[in-house]
Amino acid sequence: MHTCTHAACATSHAAEPAAEPAAEPAAEPAAEPATETTPHLPPVPRALPRCSGDLAILAILLDRRMLLVSCYNIAYGLSTALFPSQVTVLTKRSFVATSETPELAAAAVGWMYAVSGASSACVAALFAVLSHRYLAARRWSLCIGSIGFLIPSLRLAALPGETPLLPSAELFALFISYGTGVAAWQGSCMALVGDLFKGDAAEHRGAFAHLKLTSGAATSIGFVIFSGMAVQAAAVVTLCANVAGFIAMLALVLSEARQLRFHQAQPILKEYGGSASCSSSPVHVHVGESTL
Repeated sequence: MHTCTHAACATSHAAEPAAEPAAEPAAEPAAEPATETTPHLPPVPRALPRCSGDLAILAILLDRRMLLVSCYNIAYGLSTALFPSQVTVLTKRSFVATSETPELAAAAVGWMYAVSGASSACVAALFAVLSHRYLAARRWSLCIGSIGFLIPSLRLAALPGETPLLPSAELFALFISYGTGVAAWQGSCMALVGDLFKGDAAEHRGAFAHLKLTSGAATSIGFVIFSGMAVQAAAVVTLCANVAGFIAMLALVLSEARQLRFHQAQPILKEYGGSASCSSSPVHVHVGESTL
């Protein structure tokens, strides 16, 4: 082996740069795991409701709350059949007999229904304001609406003779009372149905379909049967329906008030760890050894 001892040779060897270490090959980027292209899928639909379509309308017939509302619907339907079929004829006959210008009897009927419409609009606005301020106002307004239908039915049922007459002032009062009943149904009753059946979409639609079905069927039947009856007999039928509707709505009001007291007791139960029962008797809340 040659050993370099010369000074110049040693210097030249020292001047040579040190050999660089061999560069390591660059690491290749890790291959991404192969993925399959997933097509865009639509969102998973919600669970199907218990009933749909016609089945929802049939199922709602068995609901206790809708059965109570149905009595009110039937009373409304018969009342709206009584006025056009009987009270309109009574109004024309009364104006022909008592007015110096009998040719204006048809116009008087139009004015009566205009007064009824104005009364309905004012009362509906009042019911809406009260419903926003007080929780139970909507249900009590339905009871007031029943009374609005009861008053004309009771007065017409007490008319004497086969061709009774009424003074114009009394006719105006009857149409105003009739407008109050219409306002309660078209505003408060529909809103109440929306509140009672808002949990399930199918039941919500079925409840409104049932609302129109029962009231429309009652009106149709009323027009058919009232056309062959005296005004007193038709008023008695309508009176009985309105008494039943008032009782049913009062029962619904009391039932909902009991449910409200039950739910108001829940925060007390959560705080103190008691128990409560919701039955036909007043709500009792048991907290430890005491009863609220």
